[in-house]
Amino acid sequence: MAVSVSLNFMPSFYHARLGIEYGEEYYFNPEHRIWIGREEQKLLYTLFKKYGVGSPESAPDCIIQIQAVDLIRGLAGSRWQFPRDAVLESLDTVWAGVDPDKIASLDPHDFAFHPIMDRIISQYRYMSEKYGNAADVFYMKTGDMMSIHSPYTTAHQLCGEDIFIYLASEPEKAQTIFTKIWDIYQAVYGRISDELKHKPEMLFIGDCSASLLSPEIYGKSVMPFNRSMLSGFQKAGYHSCGASNHILSHIADTGSFSMIQLGPGTDMTKAAEYMPDSLLQPLTDPVLMREGQPADVENWIRQTVRPALKGREMMICAWALDRDTPEKNVCAMYDTLISLGLYKESNTEAVQMNAQIK
Repeated sequence: MAVSVSLNFMPSFYHARLGIEYGEEYYFNPEHRIWIGREEQKLLYTLFKKYGVGSPESAPDCIIQIQAVDLIRGLAGSRWQFPRDAVLESLDTVWAGVDPDKIASLDPHDFAFHPIMDRIISQYRYMSEKYGNAADVFYMKTGDMMSIHSPYTTAHQLCGEDIFIYLASEPEKAQTIFTKIWDIYQAVYGRISDELKHKPEMLFIGDCSASLLSPEIYGKSVMPFNRSMLSGFQKAGYHSCGASNHILSHIADTGSFSMIQLGPGTDMTKAAEYMPDSLLQPLTDPVLMREGQPADVENWIRQTVRPALKGREMMICAWALDRDTPEKNVCAMYDTLISLGLYKESNTEAVQMNAQIK
């Protein structure tokens, strides 16, 4: 019985302490991204080295990372914004008001061979030539996973509230959109896979908008589509950002997940009962971590994490911690696990791939 931690701070945390500038260079200049990764690891080592976090001399981070839903939105025509102290932001719901039949007519090839994809492939070739097998795109090779946002969650970001109207009144139109999004994902990631000469064994589904749906609609329209995507993959993983108690049974019915990430407010003991063979990965509440006291963090571990263990291993996903997150609360998380004899030291770089879906 052991608990590891995947620790991920927002760029604002590093910008406030180190003055690091992210911007467009972070996503399209490999050497700038590698430099930032090393500076981040040095700071984490300075702050939390007693917990085995960070590194004073980390290896170059040669992984190209763009959140899947932002990638698809950009390929679909959404404007991108690159803040100095925040992650890439997609600004437009470019399919809002667009007839599903018109969406169905889109050619996935146009997405896979978009200029953005050319820039990504060019980066990979540069890093591969310079850094060898350490170079990767979206952890497809080193993580052996195809990490996407679910067609439903992607549709939510592309179509806005239209997708909820379709799900409630014209579910066949929602399915048309889901099918096209999945075709696009396969074409885009297929091009990357061909470049990497590696086909991932795992499909990781980020269903960030799942908790917004009723159990009935989720179970009827979203869960079956998610389940249909798993064919052809040997392993599967799943992520839901929000409180997911009302859809736990449907998540469990989707398939056998190697790892399951569930948001704040989810009953982890109940989740462990539904999915006993999955690596349970509860997400911390960023608001609790920012505004709470160390005692609140300790109580969360004692009342939520510890009861769900039942002899299994677990990974706490302490993600999206912003610039105002007190370091004492992060320490309280580690100190509580240590005091309970539960902490399993984990290398921050090795588990960072899990933070792609937020």
